[in-house]
Amino acid sequence: MNLDDIPPRFEHKYVVPTALAAAFRERLGDHAELDSNSATSPDHRYLVTSLYYDTAGLDLFEDAQQGVRTRFKLRVRRYGEKLGDSPVFFEVKHRVGDVVRKSRAFVPPLRWYRRLVDDHPDAKEAEIDFRARVLARRCQPTLLVRYAREAWKGHIDNYVRITFDTRLEFADVDGLSAGVRDGELESWAQWRPADDAVAFDDTESLVLIELKFEHAVPRWLTAIVRDLGLRRQGFSKYGVGIARTFGRSGGLDVARRIARY
Repeated sequence: MNLDDIPPRFEHKYVVPTALAAAFRERLGDHAELDSNSATSPDHRYLVTSLYYDTAGLDLFEDAQQGVRTRFKLRVRRYGEKLGDSPVFFEVKHRVGDVVRKSRAFVPPLRWYRRLVDDHPDAKEAEIDFRARVLARRCQPTLLVRYAREAWKGHIDNYVRITFDTRLEFADVDGLSAGVRDGELESWAQWRPADDAVAFDDTESLVLIELKFEHAVPRWLTAIVRDLGLRRQGFSKYGVGIARTFGRSGGLDVARRIARY
């Protein structure tokens, strides 16, 4: 499957203790294998770094909080330890009810920000759409989120992905406008952990497991979830980062933010 060939899908999330995540992983061997990125990464984990765009009033965040049926997120994403390890992607993550669809465009990793402010004759539909949404909603860089991902894919099913996400961190981008425009975000960011016990309202750091599939949960995955007694729940990395940065209500000093850009 091509990297941008991602079908409309459903996503089920489970936040579990480390021991339970290990038990889940052990059950995957007969039905799934590590994807190529995890298989070649140390400890089978690779970093995912996303810069989320939102309005000054956090409208996209509030849409998710209110459960708006048709909504989307905007993010610039890359993989690896540093800029240049992989292409940069402009991503729009659409949601209509329970169905998730992700469109994304490859852009050069260096000076990627120029693609948002200048027209490019080689821009594909997904890039044009991303840029149009940013401009139409007057979105701006809002929050950096990164985490370590271990990814598996099903052997038989047409599209089944299982991911284990840990080491969740976030960084406020206030005052980082120069870094955003140069693309060198990590050299400016002050990263803070967001997967501690407080973030999960628990006694220990937990693991986020996501099951991604096209139509129905495969029976073998249903059996694992049932046997381990897992309970599906909502969890948004962006939402946790916003809550920890700007308060649980998602409040934001709009005047302060606008003055920064």
